[in-house]
Amino acid sequence: MFLNSKDFFSGHESLRVDQDGSPTEQDLQIAVVALLIAISKADSHLATSEIEEIFDVVTKQFHLVGEKSATLLEVASYMMNEDSDRLYEFIAAVRENFDLNQRMRVLGLIWKIILADGKLDPEENHFAVAIRKDLDLSLEQAVRAQQLAQEGEYD
Repeated sequence: MFLNSKDFFSGHESLRVDQDGSPTEQDLQIAVVALLIAISKADSHLATSEIEEIFDVVTKQFHLVGEKSATLLEVASYMMNEDSDRLYEFIAAVRENFDLNQRMRVLGLIWKIILADGKLDPEENHFAVAIRKDLDLSLEQAVRAQQLAQEGEYD
């Protein structure tokens, strides 16, 4: 719990712990990465910059390196390709296991992926709005998450 509180007060909410301060399990990490993969495919064009950004996010947010990051990406991608309906399960897992600031961080990371290729497609914007609602975030919270992503807060 101390890690989560420390991160909260420093403005750097961690996705390494859940809302109770327990380490996130691989399933929850997969859920976050699956959302990032889904947004990267929302415009039907998967840019190299988006994949690189997802890998960077996984490495930094979950403190995984090399093969562990690649494995997490591979598993999340496989799960999304096998059953795209699982997206709603992943969203529910994030909503139920992360606190408000962590959910805002996830939405900010989604915006980070959206902005990685330098353009905002209507499909990506629509997806981000839907995720915002599904994560039970207000419009104000979503705008703040997007601003933080644009300012490089999640780097």
